[in-house]
Amino acid sequence: MIRGGIFWIASYPKSGNTWIRCLLASLLSDGAPPDLAQLGRFCRNGADRALIESVVGEETGRMSAAQLIEARGAAYRHLAADGLGRRCLKVHDRWLAALFPLEATVGCVHIVRDPRDVVVSLAAHLAIPVDAAIDFMSRRDSVLFGAPDGADNQAPQLLGSWSEHVAGWRALSDRPLLSLRYEDMLADPHAAAVRLAAFLELKASAELIARAVAACGFENLKAFEDERGFVEKPAKMQRFFREGRSGGWRNVLTASQSDRVVELHGAAMRGLGYGVERDA
Repeated sequence: MIRGGIFWIASYPKSGNTWIRCLLASLLSDGAPPDLAQLGRFCRNGADRALIESVVGEETGRMSAAQLIEARGAAYRHLAADGLGRRCLKVHDRWLAALFPLEATVGCVHIVRDPRDVVVSLAAHLAIPVDAAIDFMSRRDSVLFGAPDGADNQAPQLLGSWSEHVAGWRALSDRPLLSLRYEDMLADPHAAAVRLAAFLELKASAELIARAVAACGFENLKAFEDERGFVEKPAKMQRFFREGRSGGWRNVLTASQSDRVVELHGAAMRGLGYGVERDA
């Protein structure tokens, strides 16, 4: 058994990663409502420059893409072997062997969401038109964050296309993989929390899971954000927790836009059980 190491909480952006981190925080806090300002205590962002730099001992802002991948991989290997046990790290990058070393990996929680809903949420998150978001999700060179001067507090995250992202993480066969669909999490959050706790080997009673699920209800998270804000919300975005539902794309995307998403990602969608018809 691997005693130390990292559980990756991996997803394409706007697919439910933050919700999973909230559940994790609550499960590790006796079912208390998650403090949105303290999610990093329980599941830190793996692309956090401060985290990477604290381990490798040098600034990352001027590193080339190849150097940064090497630095991040080295940082993760160090964290996995530091004797402090297992930990969870949130990541949005596609899977790359050099970036996510198997020797540092305990397992992966991989969260997916219908790309038609992802594109609507991503457009709002990045403050770009829907058509631009569709283009962004189709490109192999798509990158999240990473200002040229290193000013961002997050290192650039190598997303690739949505289909490439899904295929890469689902092909991770050498370590345990828990695949969660956002839609299933919405339909039965209790079942998702049970699977999450079991996969991460958390000692969670039925009562604790019930408290955590109630604390992390979407309306509660919206209320927490209204009361205290959320540091992860982009400045141009009105709110981070917007709707928390599935199928909203039907009211936003035109027929040609939804058809284009299916044209680009239909094979991956079918593999995940998503209907590709307009009324699916």
